[in-house]
Amino acid sequence: MLCKSACLLQVFIQKAAVNLLSSVLDTPEFFWRAPDSFQALYERICEYLELEERVEVLNARFAVLQEMLDMLRDHENNHHNARLEWIVIWLIVIEVVVGLLEVMGLFGLVGEH
Repeated sequence: MLCKSACLLQVFIQKAAVNLLSSVLDTPEFFWRAPDSFQALYERICEYLELEERVEVLNARFAVLQEMLDMLRDHENNHHNARLEWIVIWLIVIEVVVGLLEVMGLFGLVGEH
């Protein structure tokens, strides 16, 4: 379970790094003060490197990873819940058996001979 949580955290960190922490898709402040030809060159370079498309591809991959990890977490939760249900069932069975033994003891069917 610890490994799954670590994987989930790693996906979240990488997704945040791509979307929040990097200013790859933003025009740097330098180009606001520089001549327009520099900004146009920067925009052409961004188009040539297909930065927006690459970020979209990374986000799509992160979404797939997130879905896979969510499915894994749900499977683990279902497995845990099923285990707890069986524990409750066995506790009820034990309680019923103890109760039957007490009732049988009251009628003298079990116990002192």
